[in-house]
Amino acid sequence: SLIADLKVFMETAEAQSGTLGGCNGDGGAVALARTYLMQQPEPGKLLCVLADGEPASPGTGLLSTGGLTSGAHLRKEVARTRLHTPITLCAVGLGTDCPIEYYGERYTIVVRSVGTLFKQMASLLYREVRRA
Repeated sequence: SLIADLKVFMETAEAQSGTLGGCNGDGGAVALARTYLMQQPEPGKLLCVLADGEPASPGTGLLSTGGLTSGAHLRKEVARTRLHTPITLCAVGLGTDCPIEYYGERYTIVVRSVGTLFKQMASLLYREVRRA
């Protein structure tokens, strides 16, 4: 079931990052979601990332994997997802346009008001599903 899958996904994310909430490894989150989606039987796959600022990892901002900065790691995982999978990847900037730098302007919307969040997300998802 979806609830059971979500629970396993969250437990895996928590075990890998040591924390949920606050600073997080955005690149690692994209990689983990990509792995999960690729295991699903449905041919159409959409990953929509919600971002409230620059990517950041706990501690110094450097990831332990290869010594990449959080931003560089995110760019690497976005590129890997787009080049090597059928996943449509898009982003929603919550009060920030930072995701444009990592996901691209074509794949990002910026939400400045909570009142428009649902309408803008629905529009983005509709647009990306039609492209896929």
